[in-house]
Amino acid sequence: MKAKNFGQFLEAFADILGQAGAVEQAGAWRSLSRIFQAMPSAKVSDVCKLLAGIDIAPRTGGASVQDVVALIPSLLRCLGDSAKKALVDDIKLLADALAPFANCPVLVFAEAAVARLSQPTTVTPRPPADPGTDVIEQYLRDLESALRDSARFTEVFNKLKKEIKAPAAKRIALEFTKGKARTKRDALSLIWGRHASLVGTAARAKATGGRTAA
Repeated sequence: MKAKNFGQFLEAFADILGQAGAVEQAGAWRSLSRIFQAMPSAKVSDVCKLLAGIDIAPRTGGASVQDVVALIPSLLRCLGDSAKKALVDDIKLLADALAPFANCPVLVFAEAAVARLSQPTTVTPRPPADPGTDVIEQYLRDLESALRDSARFTEVFNKLKKEIKAPAAKRIALEFTKGKARTKRDALSLIWGRHASLVGTAARAKATGGRTAA
């Protein structure tokens, strides 16, 4: 289930404990609820996995994590068969995640957990996937249609240079120029060379009134 919903369940359970006079336990469970509120859109299982990486300096005072874990079997018996399996499973996941921190005060653990979960996650960008045949064929069509339009050809060429990786570039060069390239740079040189050759031929023809050397 979502961490937000699980946090709300823990908060509601804390309210019950508070009304029953178990003030210290109520505070402990309320602290745990804040952990899941720190990542409301995540799954409970994902939050519990992140809890394993928390580094906490030894401290004492107040209700311990063990005090909370000891109450979980009673909570599960209270829920009985009427509880959704997802909720029961997530409570068990929480118990497992808390077990290594049994002797730590709950408030200290919760503060460290919230701090850990509130840190921005660095996402490693995925490299662009190699284009499929359709993309390569589209580039070939664009290059062919732009051969006598220098501005358009330059635009297509620069896009290809930026977006296409070496294997695809070499395939495009082979189809476009019939020349084999060993590297992406060679492929780009072949592609641009065909364009430059045609531009040069057109310029010479214009200069000689349409006549070219036989």
